[in-house]
This record gives sequence, structure tokens and C-alpha cells, in this order.
Amino acid sequence: MQEKIMNLFEQKNLKQGEIVPMNVIRQYTLKFNHIQLQEFNDSLQNLIDSGFITYEDGTTGIACLRLTDRGFNSLYADSLTIDQLKRKVLDLFYSRNSRTGHILMRVFNNFMNLNPIENVRLVDAINSLQTVGYLTVEGNSDLRLTQSGEDFIYS
Repeated sequence: MQEKIMNLFEQKNLKQGEIVPMNVIRQYTLKFNHIQLQEFNDSLQNLIDSGFITYEDGTTGIACLRLTDRGFNSLYADSLTIDQLKRKVLDLFYSRNSRTGHILMRVFNNFMNLNPIENVRLVDAINSLQTVGYLTVEGNSDLRLTQSGEDFIYS
């Protein structure tokens, strides 16, 4: 049940300090029977006691659960590495049979399922690929394959 609670944060790609309002939690538990509800409440308290989330009762704002640094790091512990993301970018060019000069438009739209850690790492991956000369960045998010990049992905 703890995993289900943490998935409420993950589904929205929330970062540390961001919240899930208690009305969302209540909506989520509406169909629970009394046993499931008790398990949910126990799991919720365990996550709070373990420092993965905090509970705010709404006296100073909105009643919510807030993701802590520990919860954030745990939630996204299996994030793709920079090297894995570099490979994904190059594989995208490869899968489209790209040649020198071909453009991969709006690259971040092609990676919409990345979590917050991977989104930051994707920028680092693109910068690394640009540094070694495999691609250039056009505008804000279009990538152009270079001759070196073409040679690399088809070698």
C-alpha cells in the first residue's frame, strides 16, 4: 500500500516539496473497504514516520501530503542515467533512419514519460552529445544530427 501512496506523487512527476492535496487522497480511498482503509492509514503513517512524506493539516494552507527529499530520492532511485539517455536520443535518430542534417524536433516531446530527475539528466545528455560533436541544438529543443553522429549510430 505504501507503493500505491507514493505512486500518487510519481504519477504527477512531483518534486521534493510538492504536494498531493488531501481531497485527492480522500477521492482515492472512497472505494476502499474498512480493512483496506486501515491498511492505507497504517501505510500512510509509516511513510510519514519514515520521513518520505509529511502531513499538513491545512491550518496554514491546504491540507495535504508533501514529498520530502528522502521521498523524492526514493521515488526516483531507478532513474535513467545520463549515458542511458544519450543512448535513447541516438536510438531515436537511428529508429528514424536519420542522416546528417536530419532534425529531431521538439526533443522533450519525444521523452514525455521522463521523471523530474531524468528531465534534468536529459539536458546533460544532450549537452554531452553536442560536446562530442554528434549533434547540434537548434532553437530551444530541436536536435540536428551531425556527420560524426551519423557515423557513430550506424557504425
